[in-house]
Amino acid sequence: MSSRRRIHEDNRDRRVDVDLEEVAHFVNNISICSGALLIVSLIALLLTGSRPETNVIYFMVIGINAIAFIAGRLFHKRYSNKE
Repeated sequence: MSSRRRIHEDNRDRRVDVDLEEVAHFVNNISICSGALLIVSLIALLLTGSRPETNVIYFMVIGINAIAFIAGRLFHKRYSNKE
């Protein structure tokens, strides 16, 4: 048997063991980053002048980051281990 076939058979039998608590931790990290971007975009919106072209982009970024932050925090609160 060739080494390539043996390696392929070994990889086929291997399974990734990921539980929901690890996913909740990853989602928590993503929501923290999203919250930081939310704060930065709010500060940038307040410090820059009122131009309609940039305000549309700022409001889109703020809305998307707010949704990602809230959804991530709710997911983490629901599925994290409470021990």
